Amino acid sequence: MKDKIRLGFFLKNIILPILDNWVRHVEGASNIPEAGPAIIAPNHLSYLDHFLIGKFVLTERKRKVHILTKKEHTINPLHMLWYRLFFEKYVTMIPIDRKMGRDGLRVAEEYLNNGCVLMLYPEGTRSLDGKLQSGKSGIGTLVRRTSTPVIPVGIKGTFEILPKGRFWPTKQKADVSFGEKLVFNGEPPKAITDTIMKKIAELSGQEIKIEG
Repeated sequence: MKDKIRLGFFLKNIILPILDNWVRHVEGASNIPEAGPAIIAPNHLSYLDHFLIGKFVLTERKRKVHILTKKEHTINPLHMLWYRLFFEKYVTMIPIDRKMGRDGLRVAEEYLNNGCVLMLYPEGTRSLDGKLQSGKSGIGTLVRRTSTPVIPVGIKGTFEILPKGRFWPTKQKADVSFGEKLVFNGEPPKAITDTIMKKIAELSGQEIKIEG
């Protein structure tokens, strides 16, 4: 799979600058790897999260981002219109049936084995109240099986901009913080997930929920 890309004129000069209207502050984007497989792991507050993370991967590293998402996201007409008109060449949406988790992990492994940047949300779904949810075991299992480094990301503000059920964004702004690379060496999947969630909590300024 090709990873390095050249941004098109329309995306670079029109669409990506439009997204800047909802960004107040970003830090740590240089932590996104220039090459090789990586998992970008943000908290999930809004559909806007896809586009903001994709924007920084595109502008900072000129790399295509592959987003692991539940299949229900790919049938939202407004979301998919944006995606197909402006992002399909630069962002891959990988729809996953959450009832078939093992198949999803196999798909994710294939992308990582081809050196891609994969984005997945450890919480598994959007927050309904803007608060950080507990992490699911999938990301820990994936990291354990592939030894892929993880870039944790803390997002603040996108819940207020475009929460679930809202179809047009407000004028508020978001902060995005990319953490330093996390590397794991054979730790159990739960320990990996917990470590990632603790870092996301720190970056997003929230309290962490750890499942027993």
